[in-house]
Amino acid sequence: MPSDEAILAMVFDTLEGAELFYNAYAKKIGFSIRKRDSRQSRSGQMLMQKWVCSKEGYRQQKWINYAARIRKPRRLTRGGCEAMIRVNLDRDTGKWVVKSLVSAHNHKLVPSKYVHLLRSHREIKEGDEALIESLSTVGVSTRHITEICKEQHGGYQNMGFIPKDVENKVQAIRKNKIKGGDANTTIGYFEGRGQADSSFSFDYTLKEGNKLGNLFWADSTSRSDYALFGDVLAFDACYRRQKYNNPLVMLIGVNHHHQTVMFGCAFLKDEKSESYIWLLDTFVKCMGGKKPVSVITDGDKAMRQAISQVLPKAAHRLCSWHIDRNAGELKLGLMFLQGLNKFMKSRISVEEFEESWQHLVTETKLDQHPWVKGLYADRHMWCEAYLKGKFFGGMATTSRCEGMNSTINKYVDKKLTLFEFVKRYERMVDKLRFNESKDDFKAFNSKSLCSHVLRGYEKQAEELYTPTMFKLFREELKGETSYLLSEPMRKEGEFEIFKLHQWSKSSRVRIVEYDTKEDKVICSCSLFESMGIPCRHILNVIKLRGMHAIPQSCFKLRWTKKVKGLGSTDAGPSLLDNKLVETMRHGALVAKSYKIFQMASQSGVCFDKASTELTRLSSGIEKLMNESMPPPVKIKYGDVRDPDIVKTKGTACVAPNSKKPRKCSKCRQPDHNKSRCPRGMYKFFLIFGCLGECIILSFLILFSWQSNQVRPFDIFLSTPHVSASGIIGAVMTASHGDNSVASEVDDSQSTAAGFSYRSHALKSAVHADLFSSVSFMAQHGSFQKWFLDLTRFHVRLNFPSGRTFLSGATQLAHDFVNSQQPTNKALEAICPSATVSLQQQIVGPFSFRVDSGVTVGLNKQTNWYADAHDPVFAIEYALQVLGSAKAIAWYSPKHREFMVELRFFET
Repeated sequence: MPSDEAILAMVFDTLEGAELFYNAYAKKIGFSIRKRDSRQSRSGQMLMQKWVCSKEGYRQQKWINYAARIRKPRRLTRGGCEAMIRVNLDRDTGKWVVKSLVSAHNHKLVPSKYVHLLRSHREIKEGDEALIESLSTVGVSTRHITEICKEQHGGYQNMGFIPKDVENKVQAIRKNKIKGGDANTTIGYFEGRGQADSSFSFDYTLKEGNKLGNLFWADSTSRSDYALFGDVLAFDACYRRQKYNNPLVMLIGVNHHHQTVMFGCAFLKDEKSESYIWLLDTFVKCMGGKKPVSVITDGDKAMRQAISQVLPKAAHRLCSWHIDRNAGELKLGLMFLQGLNKFMKSRISVEEFEESWQHLVTETKLDQHPWVKGLYADRHMWCEAYLKGKFFGGMATTSRCEGMNSTINKYVDKKLTLFEFVKRYERMVDKLRFNESKDDFKAFNSKSLCSHVLRGYEKQAEELYTPTMFKLFREELKGETSYLLSEPMRKEGEFEIFKLHQWSKSSRVRIVEYDTKEDKVICSCSLFESMGIPCRHILNVIKLRGMHAIPQSCFKLRWTKKVKGLGSTDAGPSLLDNKLVETMRHGALVAKSYKIFQMASQSGVCFDKASTELTRLSSGIEKLMNESMPPPVKIKYGDVRDPDIVKTKGTACVAPNSKKPRKCSKCRQPDHNKSRCPRGMYKFFLIFGCLGECIILSFLILFSWQSNQVRPFDIFLSTPHVSASGIIGAVMTASHGDNSVASEVDDSQSTAAGFSYRSHALKSAVHADLFSSVSFMAQHGSFQKWFLDLTRFHVRLNFPSGRTFLSGATQLAHDFVNSQQPTNKALEAICPSATVSLQQQIVGPFSFRVDSGVTVGLNKQTNWYADAHDPVFAIEYALQVLGSAKAIAWYSPKHREFMVELRFFET
């Protein structure tokens, strides 16, 4: 370690070199540094820089005594350390010269095992930063990122940073991504996507102040998916998990594997009908004018209005998940919920529904409930009896909305910016499409085992349907065996009509019509029309007719393997932009090379070999990049301002898992915790209130015969008055022993004579001193009546040590005569402490009392401060024994301490 003289003789080429040296010196010694003072020339050239110990200076007194504090204050780290180094620029040589150095510290230096926790010695290096950026981009939490870095470095002590640094770095990365503005960055990103993918489509609106209003986007894959599966559309605006709280609308469909497929996504400025109309118009325009056959929503009135205007011919179904949730929140009873679920799923007739509904609401006594009446008015939008024959692709229960709500919550959170949300959304869509690719491969590369007796039908369906839809078909094929002909088949023109009933359930008849000319089969249950697969009744009729194959009209193309031409090698455009892929590659290479660098640094031979190979590899990669690197996509940035944070309307749904403010566990109010709760003593007073009530009743009975005799509860408190008084007393203590514990009146640093006598033997000591106090007292009432007949206020100034007071006064006089600045110690010596007491009668001999105090002093910056003592509350009971005896129960909320004491002859 260099000496102070050697450091003062040092010269540095750059200012950064000087900082690196002093920081390395501080790490070796055991302290942290920070920049303090600097000086520049008029042209802006740096001329002087000073670095100090991180414990230099003091925390400002206003923050120490901050009255409106909610959180607990941070621990003090500064203590006035004067260690520092100052370098100046030598203009002649351009070098930085050490001009001043203070190496002494006024605090303990940090042991070497803790040095890596000091701030100036914590640094996230380039490789770690790339890893953190790639992990945070794909949604890994900061806690898990820290764990990964810890494993790579071999422990927290080897990382060179702490979890808080990772959190700060993630926030800095987020801000850097949108430094041009969140809305501008997002629109610029979409412009770049449009250049790379000609079928990528987006549109947006602006509102007052050029702020982003509505925003919609859909890529080429979403548009091609809509062309194939756009007959059913579901959308919900209950997702608000991003920074601006915008309603997020995801336009959802179902593909040939009966999986969720995304047709597009939109941010809306609000949940008004105008915004939904704009969205649907933009969506239909983006999709080439194709409109869905059916739509599923959560029943929002603004959505209904937009659908009736833009998609008037579409069948509109209400989300049964939302209906079931709302019914549960209204607590309408289990019987009603079970009946409601039956009506939403069972394919019964309209007449059966009407009869069963009236019976249900009468039985549950909900026939006049306003929500139930409104639900019945909308029965054509949720009841299966009214929706029979309308194609919804198996989305009748809208589990897609519920499932997407859960899925998207895994990718997003409330802190995300708009641009980050778009990237997370694309990751989610990429995962959905990967799942679709896996099922496509499964359908292409394998076959289901056919085991049914109608193996010809089963094999035909297996070759056409995707595996998921084949399972649904197989269930219907198994169910056809339980149906029988209710009467012989009859012919009506070109139609053959079959009446079927289930075994042992002859009351419910299904009518199946076979069109011999068109080779079509129609069933009264309407499963094929609403779901797109042949029902068990149709399959039963095909078997009865002895047909060797199922008619092609019974297979809906959207559920078959042919709809997307399985086996195609076209993977479609990637959702990952160049920058993200580059970042992730960088992090992966750093992770792989870290172990190599660690081993190569352990010996000179390995180091030389690694350096040579890295130089050769660097040159080869640089040459390869120059030859094969495509030109980057140019992104244009507009002048769109970030959107406002949206407030939800009255019926809008609340973001799930939204963070609620912390509340006190006692009073359930925010802004404080249990230890600071102003109601912390309520239980205490409640107990004593009950005890007091019992005691009061006892006294009323005991002294009822003295009703004509008036006497005070305390003879020393029977006279209203205002008075001032003082007292001077003496105290003496004597001790015998090793003198390890001294009296509180002993002050060995005081030199004033006349007030202290001290005689030391081998193992004994005698101490004496004076004390005094000045009191002011005001009392209203005579403490004789039963209610509110005593209000007493008492202030006392205490001088606990006459010797200390005289010493301070003598020192002040000496300083005044010699025109010197008074010392803090002398000023504090003459300042008394004050105690304040307020007493108020509650009833009879019971009174409430609160005691507190104030101490005045000076801090190290010679600023006056007043320290208020923690209040102590008490219930006082006048015993009426010896005239003034009393029992007092004390309670300190600060320390949570309780004490009971007896006092006699107290005035």
